[in-house]
Amino acid sequence: MPNNLNQYLNKQVKETLIKEDESFNFTCAKECWGTCCIKENVGLLQLSVYDVYKLLSKRIDLNIINLIDIKIDEKTNLPKAFIKWRENGWCPNLSEDGSCQVYIDRPFACRIFPLSSEFMINDSTGNVSINYKLRENVCFGFHKEANPKEQTLRNFLNTDNLSNLENFEKLEINKPTSF
Repeated sequence: MPNNLNQYLNKQVKETLIKEDESFNFTCAKECWGTCCIKENVGLLQLSVYDVYKLLSKRIDLNIINLIDIKIDEKTNLPKAFIKWRENGWCPNLSEDGSCQVYIDRPFACRIFPLSSEFMINDSTGNVSINYKLRENVCFGFHKEANPKEQTLRNFLNTDNLSNLENFEKLEINKPTSF
């Protein structure tokens, strides 16, 4: 990440719940590619079963131990997969030039950055919904120098055609894969 972009990043991340028809100003600026791929800007990056499958099929050059970190969820006692950050804090899929080696098949959390998602299950109906939060102050793409464009959450999500990924996530939550 170019050093001059550090001035735009505020480590006091502000997360705001955003509805489908609400708008925000953001652009993915080439000048800061890779800032969303660094642990200090993202934190834990959870992977879905689908994400793990895609990563393992694309990164045959890496041992799974160098790509994925497994942690046990204290509430459910179930394993959860996370990106395993390199010692320097970079994503293992980030090239030296700041480009993503799995961009076409990047994980769900990467696709929706600078948003975060929370999958909610309605106890009475069993329906799964997704809440999105806008994570401000984590990227140059919010600042006027990046020339951000106004867009609704719906339009932002449709740019990557996330409906298939969302449906897979909902299916996995409702009918988890048994081992």
